[in-house]
Amino acid sequence: MYADALEEWDDIVGEKWEEPDEKALALNPQTWINDQEFYRTKDDRVSKVVDDAFEKANYFLARF
Repeated sequence: MYADALEEWDDIVGEKWEEPDEKALALNPQTWINDQEFYRTKDDRVSKVVDDAFEKANYFLARF
């Protein structure tokens, strides 16, 4: 999708150009990012890191 939009822009460079309507393909990679497993699981991974840090801190404080 992104490459197709870029190809359209390549044809426009250097020529007189009319602005596309609002339904035109936008160059927004957020839709691809949202589809990635790494992005969808970010909340769980951050929570785990924070929980692990608190657990280690509590263990450290309990010893002293």
